[in-house]
Amino acid sequence: MEAHREAGVAMMAHSRAVMRLVVATLVALPITAHAQQDSLLTAHGDSVRIRLVDVDLRAAIMSLSPYIDRPVVFSGITGTRVTLQTPGLVPRSDVIRLLRGVLESQGLELIADSAMYRVGQHQVAAPVDATAAAKRAKPDGALQLYAIHLRHARAADVAATVNALYGRGSALGEIGGKPQTLDAQLRENQIPPG
Repeated sequence: MEAHREAGVAMMAHSRAVMRLVVATLVALPITAHAQQDSLLTAHGDSVRIRLVDVDLRAAIMSLSPYIDRPVVFSGITGTRVTLQTPGLVPRSDVIRLLRGVLESQGLELIADSAMYRVGQHQVAAPVDATAAAKRAKPDGALQLYAIHLRHARAADVAATVNALYGRGSALGEIGGKPQTLDAQLRENQIPPG
């Protein structure tokens, strides 16, 4: 009976050891998040298939950087999430343009140095006040040009403006003049021969 009891205790110890091994194996297996399962970057010869779905911008830069000609340096980028998915294979030479597009969509730019690419804030040129520059540079009696935006303007208003600019009295012709037929107007515009 004592031998039976020792055999049972040995089996229990063995089954506990097996259970511990199974649990340790399951814990050691890599567990990936759902967003990581959706993201994939695979190379096929000289082409790449890109599927980056809802990934951190920094992770997207790091995953695309092996496919461009220089290393990429960046810092101070917030944890913005981006998605980049190509419909098919793209040449490795196009990966740099895709990276530029992703960065520009976040207000960043890829700046090429001699040895590397730097990621920095997109520099926007300060708006220029054209009217202030024109007022300073306008000498007396100089010709001044105006731009008239004609979006959604009525034809009668446009005709009146054009006629006023070119010296006509009204949109319908000279004030007080007799109306002419189209034939008479075309004869007035003829250029005499030679």
